[in-house]
Amino acid sequence: AGMLGMLQWYHLRAGDYRRALQFAERSAAVAISVNDHNLTALTHSLLGISRHLLGDLSGARVELDAALRHESGDAAGRVFYFGFDHLTLANATLAT
Repeated sequence: AGMLGMLQWYHLRAGDYRRALQFAERSAAVAISVNDHNLTALTHSLLGISRHLLGDLSGARVELDAALRHESGDAAGRVFYFGFDHLTLANATLAT
């Protein structure tokens, strides 16, 4: 799921938000199969950010809120992109 998350970020940075959402959805499918709270939070964050950039604000809100609910509190398990962890990015996206 981590590699899929990196592909999601690649497509976000390239401006291909629909493709980024596809990778976020694939990452979420992996997260469901392993039942890991940090991974689940990460994938909800990826889905929320992708949906936000596509203009699906209500769908983004659902995913970003879910990311924050699934947070385990274990900072060691968080994934960092460009100096930010996925929960910081989820909060920043909610703020916008």
